[in-house]
Amino acid sequence: MLNSSPVGESDLLLIFFTDRLGKVQVIAKGALRSHKRFMGILLSLNHLELELIPTRVRETGYFLNLASLKKSRFSISQNPERLGAGYALAELIEKSLPELSPEPILYELLESGLDRIQSARNFREELFYYLLRFLEQMGYLPSLDFCSVCGAKLKFEDAHYYFSVRKGGYVCGNCQRKPDKSLREISAGFAKTLKALRRLAPSKPAQIRLLEKDYRFGLELFNDFIAWQIGASLKSLVFLKQFE
Repeated sequence: MLNSSPVGESDLLLIFFTDRLGKVQVIAKGALRSHKRFMGILLSLNHLELELIPTRVRETGYFLNLASLKKSRFSISQNPERLGAGYALAELIEKSLPELSPEPILYELLESGLDRIQSARNFREELFYYLLRFLEQMGYLPSLDFCSVCGAKLKFEDAHYYFSVRKGGYVCGNCQRKPDKSLREISAGFAKTLKALRRLAPSKPAQIRLLEKDYRFGLELFNDFIAWQIGASLKSLVFLKQFE
């Protein structure tokens, strides 16, 4: 489940990301009034099995008839920073995808990403790894090997590099001199880390260690880039910047 919000005094409007329907809005009648009906399982990030009933209500196309818990992610909520990382993946799905458009690859990526954030020791690296995987699948992957302006191959031999939020990736030495208010200076170490993360197998991000300053810079960079691409920033990434 991606998100929920109250409707009236007793109902819940739920947003799910499903393998068959894609993103879908669902009304859970009486969910706020009776905790016995859904047994407290309607929590964000939980993996549920659903029985939906079509409806003609404008706000949503379905009522939630039954729900059963397939995988609890309650333990994520015990660590606020892990919770914020999990919400960042869910929020990107919620804000970037249209309704009722199945995305089976993204569905599997979300499941595996939430599992890794819940269990992996180095969940910060996992967050950046899956943000890149999501952006690649959505067609928004930033250019990490070639200049996003002139297309020249980058050699990664300098101490610092530049990333253009508007142009969509790294910028070479020649092109960084052109006026661009969205240009961000990036250390060579973090530039190489992002490049490496994109190529790693799902089991490998745990081998990478992010410096604290690179992690905080990365949160801001990802948020700026995502906001430019989809027209909305991720509140979860802003929330994560509060942790030391």
